[in-house]
Amino acid sequence: MKQVKVAKPREVNFRRVDPSFVKSSLDKFRGRSERIDRLLSDGEAQRISLTASRIPIPVHPEAHLVDLGGTIFWLPIYVTALGYRNVTIVCRPDEAHFEQFQDHELRSLIGQDFNLKVVSAEIDVDTYPIEDESVDCVVSFEVLEHLPGDPMHMLSESNRILKSGGRLFLTTPNVQNSDNVLRYLFGHHPFGWSVFTHYYADRHNREYTPWEIQQMIALAGFDLEFLITRRFGAAPDFMRRLVGKMLCVPAAVFQRVEFSLREPHILAMGVKTGGVVERFPPFLYELYGHSSVSHPFRR
Repeated sequence: MKQVKVAKPREVNFRRVDPSFVKSSLDKFRGRSERIDRLLSDGEAQRISLTASRIPIPVHPEAHLVDLGGTIFWLPIYVTALGYRNVTIVCRPDEAHFEQFQDHELRSLIGQDFNLKVVSAEIDVDTYPIEDESVDCVVSFEVLEHLPGDPMHMLSESNRILKSGGRLFLTTPNVQNSDNVLRYLFGHHPFGWSVFTHYYADRHNREYTPWEIQQMIALAGFDLEFLITRRFGAAPDFMRRLVGKMLCVPAAVFQRVEFSLREPHILAMGVKTGGVVERFPPFLYELYGHSSVSHPFRR
């Protein structure tokens, strides 16, 4: 498989989203239910601020943004902070937490006019009910690692619905981060969220390396514009971080994994330049000679 070269960024504009704006937006949703409050941790404002500041702002008034696996809490960011007036969220409706709010309440909370659709689909299985080449920007935050079935389906569907030149922006945990290297060395599991819970698949089914994300984006028909790693939330103590970084020295010296790609979260963006190149890359799907996947519960 060919190595991916990072393309020179095309013309794209971003807007810094201030953490204080994010915090005040999140506060409007608190107190409605215990289920919602559990998601609004203290570190959520920082994560959303850093992530939102990498979302391209709309290039025209009718620009359409699609959030794969999103929740209600991102609406003020998309509409007020970034200027998108047409937003579609793809997920099971109960996962977006819209059942707690009436339409007029949302518009009052956000204070701007917008067009919102929430469409139901299994992100790694179903064809999204969105027209071909009708979308300007697709985003997906901390979703890829949860998909139990066919992760390239999400990227292939993103390619289908995006216009030529449209952008895909995703974030996902970095399994090669220095904290994980240290945990693995001392006999612990490297995944950040591998516990079993009362809800099936409410865990990380697979975490990815920066190289894998580069390959997946390229093979889905996108030119990679950037791939960086960042830390959200609290860091381990100084000594643990130091030892973790030292363990990464050999890979950096032999030019296998750069030091800059050792933080816990991957942020990557690609611009659509063509159709899907390889639907089932072997490093993800090849098992005992099989080069594709099937879903036994769907026809």
